Amino acid sequence: MKALALSLIFVCTSALGADIFFFRGAPERIAGYEGIIPDSWLPRIILEGPITPGDEVRFKNALDKAAKSDTDWEKHRTLLLNSEGGDVSTAMTIGKLARQAQVVTAVHERSVCASACILVLAGGVWRYAREDAKLGLHRPYFADPRQAIAGGYSNFQKTYDAVIEAHRRYFVEMKIGAGLLERMIQIPSSEVQWIGHAEASRLNLLGEDASYAEWKRAKRIARDGAACVDWEDNRYFPCVLRSGFNDHERCAATTNKPSQCK
Repeated sequence: MKALALSLIFVCTSALGADIFFFRGAPERIAGYEGIIPDSWLPRIILEGPITPGDEVRFKNALDKAAKSDTDWEKHRTLLLNSEGGDVSTAMTIGKLARQAQVVTAVHERSVCASACILVLAGGVWRYAREDAKLGLHRPYFADPRQAIAGGYSNFQKTYDAVIEAHRRYFVEMKIGAGLLERMIQIPSSEVQWIGHAEASRLNLLGEDASYAEWKRAKRIARDGAACVDWEDNRYFPCVLRSGFNDHERCAATTNKPSQCK
């Protein structure tokens, strides 16, 4: 697989950026995607192809269009990814925009998210990947080796350290943790190492953002009260998960539901 640059300083750009568009319609109309995409993924924004400077503007425009043109966007805010990477600075900007807009990022079946695309994936308040999706990592490198080494090793090391530090700050902001960056640094830039769903979850690349989870919980407490939220989280929802949704009425009746709860 062709390696894609992960450099913040020297980037390899293309005349064509990623395809980024707001979409609502039958899943089979999406070029390059196979299988059934559940209705719960609609509406959504698609990002497909190499990430290049300017794509952050196209993504912002897609966000604006989704918010203005579809009343269901507030409930389904999803960014579907299929990209082998590209420009790191642009990917980080898109990731930050996704986090600010409380967007879910997802990689569907037979789709790829590698290199700088991982930074976009990390921006989601929820981050999903199908079991057969491909998630690829490698450490950052410079797209123009001659320019990178022109100042000698000492200068190269300082510049490279700045690139690593920018990644570290981004992952801290996204509350991903240091493990993902440490894993990336172990992988030569000439390779792409594919990680499984279990490892991606362990590295906190997949799952729910901690601050978003607490934001939702605070909203529920403000709306329903602490006693009701405690009952739902610790008694009702575990019962439903064990027994199935068809038993939700029995679970409500047998878990000491507080009288003030709806």
